[in-house]
Formats: sequence, structure tokens, C-alpha cells
Amino acid sequence: MGDDGFGTTLRVLLNSLAFFLLLILGGYMFSYNPLWGFVVMFSAFDQLEDVYFYVTKRRLLPTWFTPVDIVLEGLLALIGVSMFLFGMIYWYTFDSWFFALWMAVSAMIAWSSVEDIIDDIKVISERMKGATVVGTVKDAEKFRFFGKIR
Repeated sequence: MGDDGFGTTLRVLLNSLAFFLLLILGGYMFSYNPLWGFVVMFSAFDQLEDVYFYVTKRRLLPTWFTPVDIVLEGLLALIGVSMFLFGMIYWYTFDSWFFALWMAVSAMIAWSSVEDIIDDIKVISERMKGATVVGTVKDAEKFRFFGKIR
């Protein structure tokens, strides 16, 4: 799996949870608004693709799909923030450990999606500069920008 300690395992678990949550939400939304239901289900597929990447270190989607990936990750970040707010409201009302854990997981989902957005923007930036091999945020020394800093 190429595990770097606990980080990769946590990302696989969070993206798998986000995949299932988005799949359920997309199925629910599909009956009310098929367009938004499709977008949310496509975002669920994107999360499954992220799990595949963390496990195999290979992408299923081509590099030209990166701007769409940024939009789908942004959708997940918004869903993560709304889940956090939902948990905060209900935790205050019911004072249950479930909602406290819900807030922690939703914050990690939102954080992971924001990290993926930053990673995709860095990849696009490096490709625009002419880099043939582009690293990720996880191996930042491969970026020209970070190489100049060090």
C-alpha cells in the first residue's frame, strides 16, 4: 500500500467513508434533482479514485481531468463543512458522543479534500511551468517551487 505510517491509512478510510456518504447523498438527491444527484455521485466516484491512488500510487483519471477533480473536491469540502455544522448544532442540543465524533470525522473529510485541492493546484502549476514529472504535496521536494526554497 505504500503506507507512510498512519497518514495513508487514515486518508483511505476517510475517502472510503466520503465515498459511501456521497453515494447515499447522491442517490437521495437524484430523485429530487437528477443533475445535482449525478454531480454528487460523480464526486463519490472521485473519492473512490482517490482511494485507488493512495493504495496503488497510480491514477485512473487522465491529467486533463484535474480541473474537474478540483471542483469535485470543492464539493466534498462544502459537504464536510456542512456535516460539521450539522454535528455542532445537534451536539449542542443532545450532548452525545456520536455528534462529537461526527464533527471530528467531518472536519477530517473537509481537511483532506482541501489538501487534495491544494495538491491538484500545485500539479497544474508545475505542469504549466513545463515540468514533466510532477510530485505531490506529500513529496514536495520534487516541485521546482519547493526546490528553490531549500
